Amino acid sequence: VGKGNVDFVGTSTLTAGNDQALSVATGNVTSRGRTEMSAGHDVTMSVTTGNVSFHDVTNVTAGQDLSMNVGAGQVMFFDQSLFRALRGNLSVSVREGYIQAEQNTRLNAKVQTLVQTQAGEINLLDAATLAADDNVTVRVTSRGAYSGGLTMEDADTLIQAGRSVAIDTYGDVKIDLIRSGNQAAITSRQGAILDNTAAETDLIFGTTLSMSAFSGIGQPWTNNLNLNVSEINAFNSYSNGINIQNRIAFKVGDQGIANVGRVGVSDVAVTSGGGIDYLSQNYRGALGSPGVVSTQGNFRMYVIANMTPSALEEQFGNNTPQLLSALNMQQAATQATTVKPFSLLSALNESEAMSSLAIQRFMELDPVVTIKPVKVMRDIAFGFDNAANSRILEAFTLTADPMANSGAARSALMKALEAVVQPQQNIGNGGQGDLPAQEGAESRDEKPQAPVARGSDAKELRATLKRVIDLSDDSLNAPMVAFNPPIAQAIGPQDDS
Repeated sequence: VGKGNVDFVGTSTLTAGNDQALSVATGNVTSRGRTEMSAGHDVTMSVTTGNVSFHDVTNVTAGQDLSMNVGAGQVMFFDQSLFRALRGNLSVSVREGYIQAEQNTRLNAKVQTLVQTQAGEINLLDAATLAADDNVTVRVTSRGAYSGGLTMEDADTLIQAGRSVAIDTYGDVKIDLIRSGNQAAITSRQGAILDNTAAETDLIFGTTLSMSAFSGIGQPWTNNLNLNVSEINAFNSYSNGINIQNRIAFKVGDQGIANVGRVGVSDVAVTSGGGIDYLSQNYRGALGSPGVVSTQGNFRMYVIANMTPSALEEQFGNNTPQLLSALNMQQAATQATTVKPFSLLSALNESEAMSSLAIQRFMELDPVVTIKPVKVMRDIAFGFDNAANSRILEAFTLTADPMANSGAARSALMKALEAVVQPQQNIGNGGQGDLPAQEGAESRDEKPQAPVARGSDAKELRATLKRVIDLSDDSLNAPMVAFNPPIAQAIGPQDDS
């Protein structure tokens, strides 16, 4: 058709034993009613200028390849439309315009399903599916004011491939559910890679996942990206940071996990329900190196492994840096080391609610402990209630630099900590030590105002406090990497630090 519209209405059936082709220079193509199109070999649709829309259970089947090419216009799939390439490839390509599939539409190919626009956006809404036995590719290929990204609505939308999924856009990639039998690669050249769901469930399944973004992979402290993969590469190049949580043990891949962001909250939070296999963690250097977790200096970095299922459900990357600091401990370079529980856990939290959550985590069978807080004195002062703060400030004034590498500052900090965390006194007949009788009676009615170490733990606690102070002297650019091995599985000597 040179100029004009092509409309399929009612029940329309087009069948070809070999190839089937539809070409329109200027005009729209619309199917309404139950339209059936099939060919033994290829189906080709081409529109130079105009919109293409499919409604009412349109069914298009190609024995080999199915291709649709639109110059300037929109392509829209509605109402359980089904497009299939039984033995070959399925492609939908637009030069200038958007592509939208919704209402249980399904595009499926034996080999590859390709959906791409040069200048526009791609939207999957309301249980739409892109699938292929081998590969699914989604692209926005041109840079420009009208170049968007991929949006998968939080409504059972799915991208599924037997081998690999590749998504490459200029705008944001907003994810619902992606399943790959092997590799998945997601790139947002001028945007972010984001969780677009309300429920904190795993969104990306596969073996190896590679992600590259301009303005964030997840959103630090507000919206992590939930994964279930065996190997992760991640690179964030400009603003914001990286916030990912993986269900199972994983390896940091050959491209590393690297944040080069310098704008906004460019922190890195990586949590896992299993072990994390990586070579090292660095500030400034080795950005993007194999097996390395790295970020720019002056931003926070947390890596927490072997979290219990209940701890994973807390989505710690969506809480606060203070809470994650309270779960932070350093991984030994060559072997895991059992670390004794540390009841000062609530000290690094910024509110009573966070403190309660931290204490609850501490009481579980696999406790997490703090051995490397940053700005430890300041965090502790803000973490306790007012009464505890007063006791700290009586013993230690913030005019002294709590990070100073001096014996005076270290001694003052130890004194301050011990003023708050003291061995519990035995209250009862003859068990009040040197306390006057009246003072002992009053203490029976008082509620504890801060975490208290039990007498049997006092020695371990003081050793741990000393270790806290030793570590607090480190540079702010030192890595803050956490490792939480189950106590029963840890290898190596037990150490009070």
